[in-house]
Amino acid sequence: MPWDNVVLHGIAWGPLVSVIISFLKALGVGRRWVRWITWILGFLGLVLWQLYQGRPWPLAIISGLVAVISTPGFYEAISKPLQLAALKKAY
Repeated sequence: MPWDNVVLHGIAWGPLVSVIISFLKALGVGRRWVRWITWILGFLGLVLWQLYQGRPWPLAIISGLVAVISTPGFYEAISKPLQLAALKKAY
């Protein structure tokens, strides 16, 4: 299935993109860039990797879409609560 191909070397691609975006936000990257970063890293990055690995175009594109869809979900479920908990501890 296409969603089986969103784990590369033991790392799920969508959550990895979410962590990278959280790190970039902490460095001051504006919100307007987050959507672009999500699509470039999440979709394009995974599609290119899948094609490099010899996957057919349709499966590579579906895998890229799955990664983009999973990125915000991981952020809302894991990254955002952790950031809020860290802020509460810091202040």
